[in-house]
Amino acid sequence: MVEQQRMCRLALWGAAVVLCSLCRPAMAGTALAITPDGFFAEWRNMAPLVNDPAGDGRSDGIDLGRLYLANDTEALYLRLEVGRQTILQNPLEDSAGNRLRLLLDLDNSASTGLPVEGIGAEVEVRFGERIVLAYDASGIGVQVPVGGSGVMMFPTHSASEFELRVPFDTALSPDVVSRLEEGGELVLFLKEESSPGDRLPDSGTVSYETSAEPIRSPRAIRLKKKKAHFVRLLTFNVERTTIESEPKVYRRILRATDPDIVAFQEVINWDAEETRAFVAGALPLDPDPWQAFQVTDTVTVSRLPILTGSAVDNNSVVYIDVPNETSSHDLVLFNVHTPCCNNEFGRDFEHDNLMVTWRNLLEGMGPFSIEPGDAVILAGDFNMVGFRRQLDVLLHGTFIDPGNRPDFSPGRAKGSLKSAPLRHSHVRRVHTWRRDSSSFGPGKLDYVIYSSDVLKLKKRFVLDTQTIPRRVRRNFHLKRMDSLKASDHLALVTDFLFRP
Repeated sequence: MVEQQRMCRLALWGAAVVLCSLCRPAMAGTALAITPDGFFAEWRNMAPLVNDPAGDGRSDGIDLGRLYLANDTEALYLRLEVGRQTILQNPLEDSAGNRLRLLLDLDNSASTGLPVEGIGAEVEVRFGERIVLAYDASGIGVQVPVGGSGVMMFPTHSASEFELRVPFDTALSPDVVSRLEEGGELVLFLKEESSPGDRLPDSGTVSYETSAEPIRSPRAIRLKKKKAHFVRLLTFNVERTTIESEPKVYRRILRATDPDIVAFQEVINWDAEETRAFVAGALPLDPDPWQAFQVTDTVTVSRLPILTGSAVDNNSVVYIDVPNETSSHDLVLFNVHTPCCNNEFGRDFEHDNLMVTWRNLLEGMGPFSIEPGDAVILAGDFNMVGFRRQLDVLLHGTFIDPGNRPDFSPGRAKGSLKSAPLRHSHVRRVHTWRRDSSSFGPGKLDYVIYSSDVLKLKKRFVLDTQTIPRRVRRNFHLKRMDSLKASDHLALVTDFLFRP
C-alpha cells in the first residue's frame, strides 16, 4: 500500500511537471531582419530560449543543443544546434542524415491541429524525410513540397548548426496566419525519432510570442555595374537545353547584367562557337571580341582575350588577359560543375583536383604558365549538398585525399580564398537553386570563390526576376517570370576591381 501511494505521488508529480512545462510563460518575440544563410550574424546579441543538455541523445545521432527564435511579419526563424555534422535534408540512411521533426502549434490550442504530445500541431517539418505537413483544425494533414513551401534550411551542406525559416502561411488557416502576423503565442518542440532520440525541450514545449514590429526592407543592390573598368562575371547553370528553348529570356538576362565574362554550366547541345555566337548576338560589340572555351558542359565566353585553357576532370580552367589599363594582373578562371546529389566521392575527387591544379599553376607546373600574382576565381555549380569539407578544400587548400598533400595557402599571403557573400538583389535570400515541385528546399549550390589579395569585390548579387520590383524590371527590360523560365538555378553576378 505504501509503495502504491509513493508511485501515485510520483505519477502526480510527473504530470505536474509536464503541465507546468506546457504552461510556461511565452518568451516575448524578437523582430529581426534575418537573412537565412547559415552564418548567424544577426543573432549575435540574442540569448538562447533553450539550452538542451549535451549527451542526452544517441551517441551517434542528433544531440540537440541551443535553440534561438525570432520572427519578422512573414515567418518564424530558428537557430538550432544539432550536436554533430549533419546534412539536414538527408534521410537517416544517407550520409550524415537524420529523422528530426519540428512540431509547431501555431494557434497555441491543443484542440485544433494534429494531437501530438499534448499540443495541436498546425505544421510539421520532417527534415531528413524532406516533408512539410500542414494540418487543418480537425488534424487532417496536407503534404506540401518543401521546394514550394517557403521552408528554408541553411547551410545546404553539412553543419552542426542551422538557420531555419518557416513561413506563417504554411498554416492552412488564414486566421492563424493573421494572428501570428499581428503578434500571437505559439508553442513548439523538436524531436529526433531515432531510438533513443533527443528531444528539445526534454519535456513540454517552447512557448514564443511573435512580434508584430515591422522590419525594414533590405537595401536594394543595383543591377548596373558602377565603374567601366570593373570586371563583371556572370555564372549561370542553364539547366541543360533551356538556353535553346528560351533564347529571348536568356538574351534579356544577358542584356540586363551586361557581363564581361560568362561561365555557363549544363550547356548540352551547343558547342563553344554556338554559345559564343549566342552571347555575341545578345551583347554585340564592334569589333566582335567574344571568345569561348568549352569542356564537356562548361562553356566560358569572354570579351577579354582567352589566352589558353585546359580541362580539370569535367570542369574547365581558362587564362584570361586583363587589359593593362585595368590591371597588371591576369585572371585564372575555373568554370565548375562538380557531381550532384549523393555522389560524395565524385565531389571529393573533383574539388581536390581543382585545387591541385591551382597549386600546380602557382608552382609553375600547371597546364599553362601564369604570373605569380595573377588572380583566381572558381565559379559555377559546386552542388554543395554534401560535406562541408568539399567547400573547405576550395577555400583553405586542405585536401580531402591524403595523396594530394601537402596542403597549401590558395590565397597566397591572405592564406585562404574568399567566398563572395551573395544575396538576392532586392530581398533577404541567398539560395541559388529552387524548384517549387521538389522535395528539396531552396539551396545554395552555386558559388563564386576568389583571391582577395588581387581582387576586390565591388558588387555581388543573385538575380531573381520574381523578387525584383516592377519598375526595376521595366528599366532593364526583364519580365517577372524570366528567372523561373530560364533555369532551376539563378544567375550570379560579381563585379571585381583588380588591385594594383
